[in-house]
Amino acid sequence: MSRWSAAALGTEPAMTEAALAILAKGGTSVDACIAGLFAAAGSRPGVLLGSMVLLVAGTGVGSHVFDGSAVQPGLGAPRPRGFVGDDDLPVGARIAVAASGTMLAAAHAHDGSVPMSELATPGVRIARACRAAGRANLIRRVGEAGPIALREASFTRSLLEVAGRPEGGNITAEDFAEVQASVGQPAMIDGAIHVQAPSSMHDVPSLECVVNVACDHRGVLAVVHCAYDPQGPEVTPHEVVASRLAVPVRRGVPRVRPGTPIRLPVPIALLTNGEVPWAAVGIEGVFGMDWGHVVSRVAPDLTLEQSLRAILEEGGPGRRALTVIRGSSADVAPRACEIKSADSVG
Repeated sequence: MSRWSAAALGTEPAMTEAALAILAKGGTSVDACIAGLFAAAGSRPGVLLGSMVLLVAGTGVGSHVFDGSAVQPGLGAPRPRGFVGDDDLPVGARIAVAASGTMLAAAHAHDGSVPMSELATPGVRIARACRAAGRANLIRRVGEAGPIALREASFTRSLLEVAGRPEGGNITAEDFAEVQASVGQPAMIDGAIHVQAPSSMHDVPSLECVVNVACDHRGVLAVVHCAYDPQGPEVTPHEVVASRLAVPVRRGVPRVRPGTPIRLPVPIALLTNGEVPWAAVGIEGVFGMDWGHVVSRVAPDLTLEQSLRAILEEGGPGRRALTVIRGSSADVAPRACEIKSADSVG
């Protein structure tokens, strides 16, 4: 049987290495993206509790988006009085509930073939190398138990000490029990499968992100994006950072309903020719992207790389895109490439 060779690329070399190692074992593109995320979580304290979205498409798997956006807290609790201004607003009031564990488990259940405990191994190793034993243990536990790890008392007690009611936060025990990722059909236009941008977004702190793209031996493409708050409060003793993505309850202002996903604009897409995906694209950042504009720029006189570079330069300096382009047949290997705006090339 003809088989595509595989390719992957991540924000960090460790992410790429972890993803490629899984693909070399016959893992899927979803496996590769998850392994890359775990690797990033090993060195970046905010990733494991960040806002994650994964797109996958290809023959035999369909087209799906796994949305692990952070969730507004407060289930099962009465509305607090609310705060008047920002001066008296405690950090805990902005902490959201992470849906990352449920997203990783849902994506893996859909098209994972390598045990998730094995996918987490690079992240555990990297965290230990960073002398973050607490983070290594939590990553290992998520690999073993999926979302259950983030519902266990050893973790929930620690997060409640940061963002529970006594600390001015709104996270409750019911939030941990009920948090879910959503699985559905992605947005589609002629030439691209992408994530629908939210119609509006409240103020959030400066976020960082990591991206991983992959093509497996079947020619199935996947891309994952994780946005997180690097300056959020630390959840000890787990040595991870919680993201300040929740909408604080304001006095006299209707509150955001607890359990509502806090969706961010996610610039990732799978480009298609007809119904067949041929490239996975992930841009590092948290902003909306006009994928119709991207598709229209890919013409006989512009390659995908040239098109993306031009669009990145229009958006300003410092932007970077990662892409995997599938081979046109089983005899043509996929290729991964990094694309930077001219101003960000060092």
